[in-house]
Amino acid sequence: MKLPEDEQERMALYRKLIDQCFISKEERKNFYASMRMMYLFGSEIGILKDGQINKAQAAKLHKEDHQIRQEERDMASQNHGHITKQEQVTLNQQENAVSRQIGK
Repeated sequence: MKLPEDEQERMALYRKLIDQCFISKEERKNFYASMRMMYLFGSEIGILKDGQINKAQAAKLHKEDHQIRQEERDMASQNHGHITKQEQVTLNQQENAVSRQIGK
């Protein structure tokens, strides 16, 4: 990250970083979930190639994605924080299935 040369801009950046450190875990979790939806779907509720998906569809896909990530964490906890190559292949297949649902 490059710090702004202007002192006011730099101080604003510092204030923003400090504020982000003090938000609650739940707010951070919601923020990152929102950012993930933006990354995966193009908006918080999602966009498909042929139009938009509704909130229920986005919630379903988000839940599936969350379950896959939880499965990854569970697998890693059984192997000192690592997953095997085969487990990675399985997780990738599951993620690809969710991605295909987005692209329908």
